[in-house]
Amino acid sequence: MSAAPSPEVQGSASAGTRRRKWLAVGIVVISAVLIAWMVFVLSPEVRVGAVHVLGRMGPWTLPVVQGFLDDEDGNVRLATFAVLTEAGPAAIPTLQTALVHAEAGRRGDAILILARIGPAAAPALPKLIDLSDNDPEITNRRNALVALPKIGREDAGALTALVRALQDPLASMRQLAADSLGKMGAKAGDAIGPLCQALGDDADIEVRRATTRALAELGPDSRSVQALV
Repeated sequence: MSAAPSPEVQGSASAGTRRRKWLAVGIVVISAVLIAWMVFVLSPEVRVGAVHVLGRMGPWTLPVVQGFLDDEDGNVRLATFAVLTEAGPAAIPTLQTALVHAEAGRRGDAILILARIGPAAAPALPKLIDLSDNDPEITNRRNALVALPKIGREDAGALTALVRALQDPLASMRQLAADSLGKMGAKAGDAIGPLCQALGDDADIEVRRATTRALAELGPDSRSVQALV
């Protein structure tokens, strides 16, 4: 008759069994995480869904949502634009941070989204005005000029920035400035004088055409009538 295993042997066997169980559980968990990550990385549809879910979780998730603007898939980026736009004022702090990002693309995305949000994005106007003057990326400067009347139609700082841009060395920037001034509305009377001057003095025909459109959009004024005649 064989002797029963000692308590020490029984304890060692039990510990070994527990270790094997925990090892098996660990392998399953790690495998599940890896599979989920692979699905997430390889499936744009999953990432689009993640963007929408994160957007519904509240303002605290919006910085995470913004990170998807760098996604290689266009549908993911479009979903991110839509979620941040729909967030409206709640997205402004995140987008203001992006306006001073070192990467030109991040700044550009923020400008476009703020323009979509419209007047509710007014807290971002000071940074947008600075970008319209000083961003090293010309596309960002152009988009900032376009955004100013969409966000700050009655803002004196935006009006001043657009008038200043009528003196830009680049004709394309002067043209955009004139077109944007035309969208500033009836309260943009202070722009009529500079627009009349540009109409008479600017050497570029497209700039002069833009100033003509702007003067017409701003409404009748003795100065603009005299300049147009």
